[in-house]
Amino acid sequence: MYTFCRLDGLAVGAAIALAMRDPLDSIFLKRWGLPIASTAGAGVAAVVMLTGQVFHMYFWMGTFGITFFSIFLSMTKLRILAETSLGKNGAFVAVHGLVIAICVTIAYASWHLFESKILRFKDRPLFQYQLPG
Repeated sequence: MYTFCRLDGLAVGAAIALAMRDPLDSIFLKRWGLPIASTAGAGVAAVVMLTGQVFHMYFWMGTFGITFFSIFLSMTKLRILAETSLGKNGAFVAVHGLVIAICVTIAYASWHLFESKILRFKDRPLFQYQLPG
């Protein structure tokens, strides 16, 4: 499945961003954000428990699981952002910038220290994975 075919997460984020611009929709989302996130989290858990799969290439996870997960992440991030004033709290922005810098540094180190070296073995039959089919 191609990345550009999975636009539901982007659509959910865009819908929430648009709704947050309207005062009435913003109040609705702040009130119902936690129940919606809880329901979406339960949906992800149900897909995983019923299918026993977390890999996105399987039908149920690729179709419903990723959508539920996108809604869950969007609503939990919305809840955090709704309760934090970005304009009044410069430390919030600074901490998130620091977290992003740390994550990028760890990812860079992981690639150069581990992942690039492990990828040398990808052509060996022992490490090739085939989907059951």
